[in-house]
Amino acid sequence: MGSPGDPVVEIAPLLAEQSSALTTLTTILKVAIGLGFVIFIHELGHFLVAKFAGVKCEKFYIGFDVPIRIGPWQLPARLARWQWGETEYGVGIIPLGGYVKMLGQDDNPARAAEEAERIRIRKEGAEGEEGDAAYELDPRSYPAKSVPARMAIISAGVIMNLLSAIVFAGIAFWLGVSFMPCEIGGVTPGSPAWQAGLRQGDKILQFGRDGKPSEFLWWDWDLRQEIAQSGLSGQPRSIDLLVRRADGKETWIEVTPSRYLIDLELAKFVSVGITPMRSTTLSEPIADPASPARRLGAQLRPGDRIVAVDGHAFDRSKATENGDIPGAELEQYLLRHPDKTVELTIERPAKGKKSPTTHRIQLEPQQWRDVGIICRAGPIAAVRTGSPAAVAGIHAGDRLVSIDGKPIGDPLTLGQRLLRRAGEEVTVVVQRKGSTEEASLKVTLTDDVPTTESHVPAAMAAVDAIGIAFPLESVAEAVVPGSPADKAGIRPGDELLSLWFVVSEEDKKR
Repeated sequence: MGSPGDPVVEIAPLLAEQSSALTTLTTILKVAIGLGFVIFIHELGHFLVAKFAGVKCEKFYIGFDVPIRIGPWQLPARLARWQWGETEYGVGIIPLGGYVKMLGQDDNPARAAEEAERIRIRKEGAEGEEGDAAYELDPRSYPAKSVPARMAIISAGVIMNLLSAIVFAGIAFWLGVSFMPCEIGGVTPGSPAWQAGLRQGDKILQFGRDGKPSEFLWWDWDLRQEIAQSGLSGQPRSIDLLVRRADGKETWIEVTPSRYLIDLELAKFVSVGITPMRSTTLSEPIADPASPARRLGAQLRPGDRIVAVDGHAFDRSKATENGDIPGAELEQYLLRHPDKTVELTIERPAKGKKSPTTHRIQLEPQQWRDVGIICRAGPIAAVRTGSPAAVAGIHAGDRLVSIDGKPIGDPLTLGQRLLRRAGEEVTVVVQRKGSTEEASLKVTLTDDVPTTESHVPAAMAAVDAIGIAFPLESVAEAVVPGSPADKAGIRPGDELLSLWFVVSEEDKKR
């Protein structure tokens, strides 16, 4: 990006349009291939039974080979054709059907008389005779066959489709279908799910109390559909979820989806603020360009599986059939040790049937980079159900003033700082909503800290040890001395109106 005065070319909309067009074309191609395969099976049924009954099959086409003229241009009637024996095989230009052309059979009424004349042959010994008595139907024509034979030929297409459906359904059942289970990998701070008490590692088993529990609910189908349907009436309705906790206990949780992202024009449907579970298997790309993992270079490869951290082996009882381990334990550990170099134990797949190899890698902590602006914490927007804040009497709309007599400091790091004091009792001072009154409350910081997903649009800052979430205001509460913001002349009380990120020459080389 450049300065606000530089000319700007909006590349994103162009890329989005190209991506949308490519997706549409891909979908059309998939439909054409799928439809063509179904038609092939159908017509193959007609063809095989007709050949078995002795009927001459003149053409076997997938798609219709109809000549098409667009203005001065004449399109080819077929994409491909070849002759094998007495039958012409081909692919027509219109992928909306297919047909088997049998001798004596034509679906065009205008050519019925011509076809009927074509299959008339003179009887043996009837030379010189005239009239219908001197002719008979070609024994290899469709009309010359018995009624049962013709019924078998006509019915064979549908029967072939039915049999193929049974066969492919059996194959699909045997192979199984990969799907993303309804297991929560992250919760957005301040979201309905966060407020209701959903946490990383929870697995959703049932929607509504009238249904039945299932271990096989799909994230991309069952969950998304249930949430989207809850907001179709305008005001989102609440959803009762049967959830299994990471410790195996099951409980009911009521969640009401929110229009928050819709109002910010960041989404088209209501949401609850959860993301699916990730695994410890590395994908491509392995890491962000400036991250410690990327700096390890070839020590990490796509397909590597993290199986332990600092000697703590992960629980494999919840691993998928291909061995992928849920990433909850890894994320929890890294969250609790943000400034520590950790040792990762890696299993690397080996070629062939060899056992995977094991490697140990030192991973440095991710450095925090900022410009030195500490923004003001906004009023508390959400209080987590059953949290220390809820028990102590902290409400939405209250504003944090101090903790143990000290200012809260940088709101973005407050949650991490209090995490290290889990189990302690602290004094929290809040300014009550709509007044200047302050309340001093005793709060015991919890050590049961779930991982939250904050890398989403419009996410709030969370203090999970207390159970509150709040937005950040665009006012500089403080400026770190000697920071880039301080050198640029930004002072406490300044309001941020816009922000431009400019990639430095150093970052470009990374």
